Amino acid sequence: MDDLFARSEGRNLITQLLPGFARLLTTYPRLPGRRPALPPHAVLEMARFGVLALEMVKWFVAGCREQVAGMESTISHCLQIAGLTFSNPHLAAALALPANSVWAASAVISIVDHLLANSFISLPVFPYQAVNEALQALNPPPILVAGTCLARIIMLLEQLKPTEVPFALEQAVPALICLSRLPQFSFLARAPPLAFNLGWQPRLELEGQLMVGNVPEDLLQEVEVLRQLVWRLNALGWTSRAQFEETWMCLLSVLNVSRDDLTNEEVSALSQSTALVVAAISSLLVNTLALPVAGIPGARLLHHPRDSPHPCLMSGRGQQLTAIQNIIHQRLEDSGASPGLPVDSSVNLERATCQASITWAGYSPVPVAGYGAAQVSVNYLHTCMAYHEEGSDDRQSITSSALPLFLLLREENLAAAGLDTHSCTHFLTDLFSQWLAHGGQDTPLTVLTASVRAMIMISDIFTQDSQFNWMLGALSDLYKVHPVEDELLSGLLLLGISKAVAVIGFREPELYERLKKGLEISLKSAHLPARAAAVHSLLYLLQRETNHETLGFFNLASDHLKANMLGGRGPTDIDQHSMVLWSMLFFTIENCENDMMEPELKDNLIQICIGTVGQPDLPMLVYTTILTGLERLVVAGLVRGRQLEQVVKLATDLMTDWPPSSVLPAIQLFLAAMYSSHPPSSDPSQRPTPITDPEMLMQMMEQMSILFDCVRRAGPTQAELLAEILPQVLIDFFPASDVVNRVISEFISPGQPHPALLAGVLKQIFRAAVSQDQQNMLTEWVLVSLPNFTRRAPLSHSIWCLSCFFLAASPNPWLQAMFPHLQHRQPADSTTPHEDKRLFCLAAADFYACLTDQRQKAKFIQTFEAVAAPGSPYAELLSTIEHRTEGGLDN
Repeated sequence: MDDLFARSEGRNLITQLLPGFARLLTTYPRLPGRRPALPPHAVLEMARFGVLALEMVKWFVAGCREQVAGMESTISHCLQIAGLTFSNPHLAAALALPANSVWAASAVISIVDHLLANSFISLPVFPYQAVNEALQALNPPPILVAGTCLARIIMLLEQLKPTEVPFALEQAVPALICLSRLPQFSFLARAPPLAFNLGWQPRLELEGQLMVGNVPEDLLQEVEVLRQLVWRLNALGWTSRAQFEETWMCLLSVLNVSRDDLTNEEVSALSQSTALVVAAISSLLVNTLALPVAGIPGARLLHHPRDSPHPCLMSGRGQQLTAIQNIIHQRLEDSGASPGLPVDSSVNLERATCQASITWAGYSPVPVAGYGAAQVSVNYLHTCMAYHEEGSDDRQSITSSALPLFLLLREENLAAAGLDTHSCTHFLTDLFSQWLAHGGQDTPLTVLTASVRAMIMISDIFTQDSQFNWMLGALSDLYKVHPVEDELLSGLLLLGISKAVAVIGFREPELYERLKKGLEISLKSAHLPARAAAVHSLLYLLQRETNHETLGFFNLASDHLKANMLGGRGPTDIDQHSMVLWSMLFFTIENCENDMMEPELKDNLIQICIGTVGQPDLPMLVYTTILTGLERLVVAGLVRGRQLEQVVKLATDLMTDWPPSSVLPAIQLFLAAMYSSHPPSSDPSQRPTPITDPEMLMQMMEQMSILFDCVRRAGPTQAELLAEILPQVLIDFFPASDVVNRVISEFISPGQPHPALLAGVLKQIFRAAVSQDQQNMLTEWVLVSLPNFTRRAPLSHSIWCLSCFFLAASPNPWLQAMFPHLQHRQPADSTTPHEDKRLFCLAAADFYACLTDQRQKAKFIQTFEAVAAPGSPYAELLSTIEHRTEGGLDN
């Protein structure tokens, strides 16, 4: 290993593979087919490459005897690769085999050595004496050393606050967590340390899984022991059906303790333990919503939004807009940034500002949405119940529809893992029925609150109408007798009742009035979580089909919006009530029927949005949320006339005057307004044609100028993203002949800070011109523009620009293939490398050879003769052309 890493060629060989390997692991699940897999013959080698990356990280600490350029960046990439490798189920399964335990131990020891040397951490002492004695032996088993190190790091992570975690440790956490999930280390990593201090002595085995035995039930009654266990279960997840069931049974054992003959203090402690277990088992069940594989920590949970994509997005312009927005989303997500505005309504509005999860969890088809209330829509729950209904005739039609895609993926996921969540939910419904019986008078309040919260959570995986009937009945009975002064539990009860009612409707006449009155009280509460729960409750109820009951709740929502929004400026706090309030504002405007909301109220609310988002001191989360909502209204055609002009002006101002971090969401709103301002064609399958109306063409040209200005003002990362979408926007709206001049001007502009990116735009527009049979026009533009290029200084930059120019215009596929190589080879000084000179001569001579008009050839030669100083690349070009002409190659 030392020989490999000590040679720069060896290190370069590995570092060159890192980006491609990362891209492979994050993109192969997107291949066609439901469950794409890695090639079986390559799985072990891929897993060993992840270990090799960690070995190189260790070498930088222990074996490197010289200063290596880019070492920190290489270490960061290696740790990322390790996280992606060990989180992949196929690659982790290879390392989990007993024959590969040495590789697993090597990976752990390498990463621990790196941390001890670079993060200045001190690992806690492992509290089991038998293990410590075994480690003192002459040659302790590597598996035991590695497993103990992992357990000690898990102890440290548990003790540290998120803000206290050293950067080196934070980078290594994904790999550490995934290694801790391997069966060789899982027992030690999951074991609560306090249990050892309290006398637990599991049998130590130096082969296989190191230790065997479960934590005794009497020790799990200790709240702190249970808390440590639950923390580890949440951090590490599960890897198999057996481990899921073992975790389930371990947690349920805590609930079997008799309460007879206990002191008040013991009852209080038991209540805390029970509440903790209820939260843990509900979390365990909810995590089966993770896709593409459940049980992996960091995986995204299934989220189905309450909004559906607007039909306008199915039109030609709408599909073009969606394609561009998808590019933006994917690039932002790949970079770990906020995913931008979900134009296709793929997440609830209050979730639009969730940050992308750490990439070690790998690819997921689920959008970045976090977890919380309204995880799935009422529509999704209806579909799920129809899908699971025995003998359902609609299953085939449901399966073939677009709606339940995530549902089908989850069902396949559960079937592949062999998990039976139905029996788990059945057990919990029986258990909660006992605790909530007789108004919950025999159940401690702590347990009661945890149970109601758990009911709301696990209802996301209900599959039967009877389960929602049970939920509605149990929560309604409890709400009748529970004191309204307990705002926390009352808010949860209202949320659960509203969710059940939204799914199955009202089962008793007086429930409507009781629910409405309860929501009125909660919406006026000073308790922030109660108000937020009430707004979430309204959003559930507003998803029902329109009837007199829905109208009553809509009026309640309108009154709440008037009271909280029409004060001149909307709420700008970053709290759960404010965020979901903005969500309800846009949901009601977008989904209400014309006769349900006063036009004046709708206009006033939109004006509040425009006025609030233009404030310079607005928090970024609120800013993005409001722009997201405005974008949806624009796409739906609900912002028209003067207000649409205000929105376009707002987006323009935000794009040109605000800091770079605020520009991209404004650009997305700007693009939505551009694409939505054109009426959809009668045939959605027909691609929209470029604009030909002179007045409309001039207006769109002005908007294009704004986008070019944005590229000029943007930083490198944002400019790269804008340059990627800009050619598509230009092609969607204009014939290539109308924008070639503008693109060329931007490319050769002396003040252009991103010429390499504009070169890419230039190439795309040139290719579009060729596809539109405008090769002659393109040739004329190249010839007309040549003097502008040859007069550029310094000469090296002029040569680079001309080379890009000729390669972009070349019909020769071999020369086109050289464009990416040249694009980012901007000269750093006034010198031009020999290779670049030869490429310039080759590209320019090839362009000259393709000219068929003698007038064009003469103009080409005259342009370069005017600047061809002896020994210059221009003189070399003329010599090359002359040589080819003399050799008979001109034709």
